[in-house]
Amino acid sequence: MDLSQFHEDHAFLRCQAVRLHDLITRDEPAVDRAARLHAALHVLRARLALHLAIEDRFLYPQVEAAEPDELLGTAYDLRRALGHLDQSLSALMERFDHAAAIEKQPEIFERLLGDLLSSLQQRMDQEEAQLFPIAAVL
Repeated sequence: MDLSQFHEDHAFLRCQAVRLHDLITRDEPAVDRAARLHAALHVLRARLALHLAIEDRFLYPQVEAAEPDELLGTAYDLRRALGHLDQSLSALMERFDHAAAIEKQPEIFERLLGDLLSSLQQRMDQEEAQLFPIAAVL
């Protein structure tokens, strides 16, 4: 299986996470910072939504069909995490649906975003270590 798109998506998502972190720590007026964070969050959401849909439709079914029974738990756990990430991001975007909401509660936004990005990073690391090697030989 050609994993180039999955690797490209992971690289993009990692870069976007760094961008969001950099924006959080940027010294600029709160209104400007909030607007940039809101825009960057939408970019993350769009790419992540597409990436998760492609994984769910193509990557996971092939791996689950091909891998040994003892490894199925790993694939199922990672696949369940797809929904958790999407729900967490949707909840964050609903709560902070415009830049002014970020500006009003920056500490809460930063904490929730940090939790989300940490979960995303962990999941990508697990996929790359445990799932991609299986998929690469399919």
